[in-house]
Amino acid sequence: MTSNPLGQAFKWQLMKLALFIIVLLVSCHMNTANKQIKTRDIHDLVEADNIHTIDTTIHLCEIVKSNFNGENLTDSLAKKTLYTYFGNKGYYNSDNLPDIDKLTETEAIKPRISFIEIIKTELNNNRKDDAIILYDFAPPLANGHCWLPHKAIILDTEKGYQITNVDFIPDNFVIDSVLNTNRDVTIYGYEYDCIQHKILKSIRARIK
Repeated sequence: MTSNPLGQAFKWQLMKLALFIIVLLVSCHMNTANKQIKTRDIHDLVEADNIHTIDTTIHLCEIVKSNFNGENLTDSLAKKTLYTYFGNKGYYNSDNLPDIDKLTETEAIKPRISFIEIIKTELNNNRKDDAIILYDFAPPLANGHCWLPHKAIILDTEKGYQITNVDFIPDNFVIDSVLNTNRDVTIYGYEYDCIQHKILKSIRARIK
């Protein structure tokens, strides 16, 4: 039987049309999904977008230039310096916790220090990095979700790296980023109500 060229062409056009409709439907579905994701993200940020930004200046103390020429700042060096500083005050750290079952009542409320991270910047205008250091400060048996990181400054000095300016900003100030422009350091972040899971205000703090 001889095939009909017109019939074959018509079938091919129908197949192309069906394929186009399928692609269009998939594309519409993907675009709808992307719009839903973006809408959800925007919805999550509505509260943050409507809050005020507070401009402030934080004056640090004990920020002096040094000629320190030792090891540059790393996470391990920052952690060691942090634990030494608080160890001299009699506090535990996450590397030397005693047996929890053997803690006395007094020991159970003694603060425990746990290094989190450093955010490098330059504060005393020399070749070595300085940083804002973040750490947990809570009793060994503390439990819950509202223990926000404490902050201090770790600075190079003539005697090596030292911890200074402990709690120079409140623990409920969450740092988003730190910008160093022409030796002017600015911290961007927000005040956070952990219990209510709510951003209270945006904060832009200049460090002097």
